[in-house]
This record gives sequence, structure tokens and C-alpha cells, in this order.
Amino acid sequence: MGVRSVLAGSSALAVGAAVALLHSPAFIGRFYSLILLQVLLFSTIVCDCPAWQALIRGLLCIPLGASAIAFFAITLGAPFGNEFFWPTFYWSFFMSTLMIAPAGMVLGPSWRRWQQVFAFTRPSGSLELLVCVPAHGAAVGAWIGAWPMPLDWEREWQQWPISCTYGATGGYLLGSLVTFILFVHKSGKKK
Repeated sequence: MGVRSVLAGSSALAVGAAVALLHSPAFIGRFYSLILLQVLLFSTIVCDCPAWQALIRGLLCIPLGASAIAFFAITLGAPFGNEFFWPTFYWSFFMSTLMIAPAGMVLGPSWRRWQQVFAFTRPSGSLELLVCVPAHGAAVGAWIGAWPMPLDWEREWQQWPISCTYGATGGYLLGSLVTFILFVHKSGKKK
């Protein structure tokens, strides 16, 4: 048994474990709650509404955002059919939690603010920047994550929506890091 076969076996095991972890309800629940807690914390510090109101706005936005995201994903080429219904359903709720719920908590029902943050990418304050950059990072990451799916490597992680989920998570985390660096840089300039 060579080194290559050991490495191939261990990488297949790691990918299998990552796929199982990604689809486990405990992981999904913890990840969702971490994102909602992060935005809820910032919204109570900076937002102009009470924390409970921001949380309700965010939770109400999740199903609406998931419907829109599923529609756009299918329109842009996501597989459609009975066998892909649940993966697309879970993925759209995941993306809605990354992108739409934080924006709903912060922006509220103001259509002008939603356009300003998402369509024009011109956040007016630090809290809108906190929503805008990670959301755009998640969308770009999901798009980049879709690139290896049509390749004929026949790997388990190439199935819909696994690579898109990894890309979206990486993009969201990178966007959060960029936002943190911008905040640190801005606060350093003020002093």
C-alpha cells in the first residue's frame, strides 16, 4: 500500500466526513444560530430598533429570501426535479440565512435601503457594510463553488449543492474578515 493510496483514502474519508457534517441538522442549526447571533448582536448595538424586533424581521425574511434564491438558482442552472428538491430547499434556506436574514434584521422593510446595499453596493453606514460585504462574498463564493460541478471528476463533493455550499461559506467568512479589517482600519484612522 503506497503513500498515494493512503492519501487518496484519507482525503476521500475527509470529504465524506465533511459532506456528512454539512448535511447534519446539528451543524446547520449551529451555523444558522451563529450567524443570527452575530447580526443580532451588531443590530442591538447599532440598529435603531429593539433586538426582538430585529430578530423577527430577520426570521420573516428567511422563507421569502429562500424562495427567491431557489428560483434564481434553478434559473441559473441548478438541477431541477424530485431528487433535487430537498437539496435545493436546504441550500436556499442556508443561503437565505447567510444573505437575507442579516439584511432583514438591519435594513427592515425599506426597499430603498435594500436597493442601496444590494443593487448599487453602496452601504451608508458601518452596519450596512457589515451586511453587504459578507452577503456579496457568499454569493460570489457560491458562484465560484459551482465551477467544478460540471467537470467529470465524479467526486462526491461535486454533487449539487455541496461545492456551492462550501464556496458560499468560504465567501461569507472571507467577507466577514474583510469587514473586520475595514472596521479596524477605520477605527485606527479615527484615533
